[in-house]
Amino acid sequence: MNNKPRKTGPLQRVRIKDFKNITIGFTEEKSDGRVVATDFYGRKLGEYDPNSDTTRDFYGKIVAHGNHVDMLVYRGYQGKPDAK
Repeated sequence: MNNKPRKTGPLQRVRIKDFKNITIGFTEEKSDGRVVATDFYGRKLGEYDPNSDTTRDFYGKIVAHGNHVDMLVYRGYQGKPDAK
């Protein structure tokens, strides 16, 4: 019988802010090593898969090699009006 606690949910959640110190999104590291990018409202923008060393957008399209989830958050924020 295995009584080890299961790892669920985010291991590390990092807040991403713009130059005005306004939160624009988050990155969350999952237990399997994936890093998921979400916007301020919690909508998934994409994720980084360390096994394939690729960053994919919301649609599953490869947008970069390596971990570039911060770029997805900033790209999703471009052109948005300031949060008040």
